[in-house]
Amino acid sequence: MRTEVNNVVEVAESFWDELKEAKESMDEWSEWNSPTKALKNLQTVTSLTGSAMLCVEKAVISTGTILTSAEKRKAAAKLLDDKIQVPGMLELFDGPAFEYALTWVAALWNRQVGHKWPLQ
Repeated sequence: MRTEVNNVVEVAESFWDELKEAKESMDEWSEWNSPTKALKNLQTVTSLTGSAMLCVEKAVISTGTILTSAEKRKAAAKLLDDKIQVPGMLELFDGPAFEYALTWVAALWNRQVGHKWPLQ
């Protein structure tokens, strides 16, 4: 991964206030052991996916770094993967799942608001 991507991830972390709550709400099996809990966690991850994308976009702008769309997705996926801890074997799948969710959300936003996202 390019150094610029890692730098953007570090700056993006400073924009994100929701990390601590997310990190502590999904890191044990007991927080995934029912359909209701699993659905709640997946909804949280979906919400945080958008937050991660906006934080990376803000970090890119504030640092003046030039990244491709794919590199921005990688940075957002790394941010999510580093900060959201899930139990045991789920860790093997969360990185690819984050990248898929980021791709889906970016495509949805691009269709709805174009390629200039509101960064408020």
